[in-house]
Amino acid sequence: MITTVADTTATLDCEAYKLQADPDDALGSDLVSTAATTMNSTTFADIDFVVTPTGLSPGDILDVRIKTTVTDGAGATAVIAGVTSARLLCDVR
Repeated sequence: MITTVADTTATLDCEAYKLQADPDDALGSDLVSTAATTMNSTTFADIDFVVTPTGLSPGDILDVRIKTTVTDGAGATAVIAGVTSARLLCDVR
């Protein structure tokens, strides 16, 4: 959190979908096996999410989304979620 912690919750979630081969670029099911994780702290930290590799092949395209959800009781100080960077690390075998 950038300014102050939320008085209720602040979470970070990640979703990853394999683009399908059909012409409309439909998305498959969410491949991230890690649940949404708390980020309700003013100390920045690394948060890792695991993508289930089953059914993935070299050259597949992933559509990845990260989402923050903040619930706060509208205090006097602004409650702002912060994500400083995102990286996608993978092994191709």
